[in-house]
Amino acid sequence: MRSSARAGLALIPLLALAALGLPSEGPVATVESLDGTRELVMTDRLQDASWQSGTAFLDTGLAPRQVRRWGAGAFEVTLHTGDRVLGKVAGGDEESLGMELIGSVPASFSIEEVNHLIALENVKDQSSLAAPESGDRLWRITAGGFDPLDGFLIGFGKEGVTMESDLGTRTTTWDEVASLWIEALEEVPNGRRAMDDEGRPPIAVDFVDGSRLRGHFGGIKLGDVELIRGGGQTILLDLYSIMKISLDDQRQVYLSDRKWLEQDSLSLFGDDFGMHWPTLADRSVLGESLRSDGKVWARGLGVHAPSSVQFDALDGGFLRGRVALDDSVLSVPAKGSVIFHVLLDGKVIWSSEEMTSGDTPIVLPNLPIGKAKTLELRVDEASDSFVGDRANWLDVRIVKP
Repeated sequence: MRSSARAGLALIPLLALAALGLPSEGPVATVESLDGTRELVMTDRLQDASWQSGTAFLDTGLAPRQVRRWGAGAFEVTLHTGDRVLGKVAGGDEESLGMELIGSVPASFSIEEVNHLIALENVKDQSSLAAPESGDRLWRITAGGFDPLDGFLIGFGKEGVTMESDLGTRTTTWDEVASLWIEALEEVPNGRRAMDDEGRPPIAVDFVDGSRLRGHFGGIKLGDVELIRGGGQTILLDLYSIMKISLDDQRQVYLSDRKWLEQDSLSLFGDDFGMHWPTLADRSVLGESLRSDGKVWARGLGVHAPSSVQFDALDGGFLRGRVALDDSVLSVPAKGSVIFHVLLDGKVIWSSEEMTSGDTPIVLPNLPIGKAKTLELRVDEASDSFVGDRANWLDVRIVKP
């Protein structure tokens, strides 16, 4: 039976990987250390190695041009910690939800950690399938649209979702489930974790289908990455379904994981014209995957110039990342033209050259934060029409070697 106490998902960060041999053919992985040094390794030669505490991330070199899509019958599951996985439902019980992730990988998620489940074919209607103020809510697919059922989640099964409500206990089959909201009975910890008792580093894994799952790094064995999750559950992830594995502790913090203050005054022509596009985390300003230089990027901020995004409580470190226009601009007549700026305490410390769509992303230099109190990421219009000024801050993060 569902416990009255909700356990938090163990949040997790990155690993250090090494390899044998020299690059020859096939995808090339990039291993970057916290000090900024990089090593190129053949993806199929990545092997388990002793943990190096200075590793920041592993980019597998397998980023697709478009995020891989799931077919009918798939669901998106969001956890209370912010993780997001896509896949097929594989049943479950009164304590957990079984899923089949990309690569036919089995995984289990406790009811305590699941926040929201939605059929991918109904994602476009997500705003209308709202969560209740309290309790659990199931949205059923009906002939006339969607019908809400409020109550208490009993559990999952191969047949469907069982809810208890004022109407009694009822099981809704999976093909009738549009969306399910599960209330957190206790506050779920969302802070980053340190190494576990076995000395395994915390990591965040980004998949080629847009999923993200955190845990502790258990090693690489025969092309599979071992991800250790809460309760000691081990998930074997096919390396070829992964875009990126990142260290996920206080030594490396992606700005898309942090709260920011956005300057509304930079809206084009003012808000009265409806020409304001808010900054999006790990998405382009259009709400799609970040795409620059012909590939998908798992991490970053999508904006529309003119844009100003400010962060505080910096606590030192170095700013790293890349900047570019989003490839969606390549499909519109306006090429877009912008200039990126980085400011500390209101002073510009770095500016890019003018960039247009299709330009290779510019790598930020290793910018020291020092004792600055505020960091501002600013994008200005340049010489072209503002119509194509969809800009991306790619892999932008604060690193503390």
